[in-house]
Amino acid sequence: MMRPSIAALGLILLIGSSGLALAAGSTATAGLVTTVQSATMTDAQIQQKLQSEGYTDVRITEHDSGHINVLATRNGKAEKLVVNPQTGAAMPDNDDDND
Repeated sequence: MMRPSIAALGLILLIGSSGLALAAGSTATAGLVTTVQSATMTDAQIQQKLQSEGYTDVRITEHDSGHINVLATRNGKAEKLVVNPQTGAAMPDNDDDND
């Protein structure tokens, strides 16, 4: 008489654990999509980051492959910057050509 009860309990545990695995999988997928979507900073996020670093009059001038060109002012001096669109890290643009 105990046999059907143990079998039923096993079936219930199996179904319940399958449901948890499916729920965990969909959560992981949703997190991945969010991560991919937020990998590149928007122009507004880049402007805000540079302003928090002391830059004013921040203007995005060009989106190039792998970087963003920016004109900004800091300590009264106009600067040309190259910004990494994933991290927002800014470096002086020492490239003197006009492209």
